[in-house]
Amino acid sequence: MRTIILTGIYLCLYGSNMFCQSVIRGDILSERSEPVAGANIYLKGTIEGTSSDGQGQFSLSTAMDGDTVLVVSCI
Repeated sequence: MRTIILTGIYLCLYGSNMFCQSVIRGDILSERSEPVAGANIYLKGTIEGTSSDGQGQFSLSTAMDGDTVLVVSCI
C-alpha cells in the first residue's frame, strides 16, 4: 500500500513538471530573407538547443523561466 501511495505522489509531481515547459518557435532567415537550414539554436549557458530544418524553422522546449539569451549560429 505504501508503494502505491509513493508511486502516486511521484507521478503527480512528475506530471506537473511536464506542463511547466515553454516552447520557443521561429524561423531563421538570411539577410536575403532566405531560410537557413541546419542553423544551431541554443540557450546561452545551457545545453538546451536544436537545429533549424530545411525551411529554416525550429522549435525548442525548455523548462527555464526568466530572461535568457537565445543564440543562433551557422557557418
